[in-house]
Amino acid sequence: MNNKNNISFNGSFITAGILFIISFLFCIIVFNTVGGMSFFPLVLTASFIMALMCVFLVCIRYAKANKIKNPDAFNPPRDTFYYLKRMGFAVLMTFLMSMGVSFIGTFASAIFTGMLNNNTDSLFLRGFLLKLPMFIIYLSFIYKMYVRYGFIDCEKKIYNFNFKFLTVIASLIFMIPNAVYDSMFYTAALDTFIVNVQTVLSPNVDKYIMEFGVPKEINKDFNIILVAVTILLTFAAQTAVSCFAYKRGKQIFIKEHIRKLDEYEMDENI
Repeated sequence: MNNKNNISFNGSFITAGILFIISFLFCIIVFNTVGGMSFFPLVLTASFIMALMCVFLVCIRYAKANKIKNPDAFNPPRDTFYYLKRMGFAVLMTFLMSMGVSFIGTFASAIFTGMLNNNTDSLFLRGFLLKLPMFIIYLSFIYKMYVRYGFIDCEKKIYNFNFKFLTVIASLIFMIPNAVYDSMFYTAALDTFIVNVQTVLSPNVDKYIMEFGVPKEINKDFNIILVAVTILLTFAAQTAVSCFAYKRGKQIFIKEHIRKLDEYEMDENI
């Protein structure tokens, strides 16, 4: 691998990291300083644009590096559109899984919220005990999906851990606005339309003291730092499961199909 590709590769991580940080801080700052739902479309649009930028810039880099290393090796060529399809599908599936499992949590909330409210005074435990099973189900789906990605990518000789890691980062950028908003507003009652699995570790201390569903005053117990930390821990758990599962898919493929390890070669070592 030449130095030019190494520099470009490092740049992909830097780019994804910067876009994630900007999106995360933008959501935290806007929601904490200027308001909630009225600014949600603006924040959602900004994060969506940054997620798309991450996807496009990473895919353009991989297409360019692949062309430099293998100018005549593939027909059809692995161009930007090829990488966009690979990354875009995984990002979309992750987002839909999060929304789908969160929607299921709505029904669990309707059944168990009353019981939890009667049996514990801890706002954190009320939300955690309700959302933890949903989060585990979500992680199990993520695990199965990325094991399959790892296996199929090995089968097609396109296994690339770094590309899939960047795919996970892009997926998280898409989910930042909902995770931040649902960790800050209308949290204590657990009666929102969707119980967001991305807020499983949320302290469930609303930014405002509510009265008849209307914000009355700022809650002195609210802690924006705690909100940020719990979201990042939740994202870290998802990233760890995704990366472990992708490597596990490779291990399963090698165990089932490769008699000698030196027979296996990654076709996308860029």
